[in-house]
Amino acid sequence: FRSTLDFIKSMPISYLHVFTYSERDNTEASKLDKMVPLNIRHERNKILRNLSDKKRNIFYNEHCNTIRSILWETENDGGYMLGYTDNYIRVRKTFNPAHTNTIQTEKLYQINGAEVITELEEACSQN
Repeated sequence: FRSTLDFIKSMPISYLHVFTYSERDNTEASKLDKMVPLNIRHERNKILRNLSDKKRNIFYNEHCNTIRSILWETENDGGYMLGYTDNYIRVRKTFNPAHTNTIQTEKLYQINGAEVITELEEACSQN
């Protein structure tokens, strides 16, 4: 696990798809003698998810104050709409029905958790 973790840390990736491994009946894995205990699997899952969050934030910060193409989704999520940039950054802005299912070119301004806001002209920083 440590070797894998170190390798992932060294790679310029922005997201990890993390899930806790579980054995399936009638597979080779279910017959192994030395299985990683479930509590250790959960701890490793947490470590990898935290690393994924850090890598995502680094990637998002690298793209703050840049202009990107964004495909806006149709949902009105509490007065906001969500979309993805052409390089898969999750973005948010005030809902505008004219922009649903369209690609708009907009500037990325501020990181807000797992999203980037396109409307606020502030320095990019993690909130």
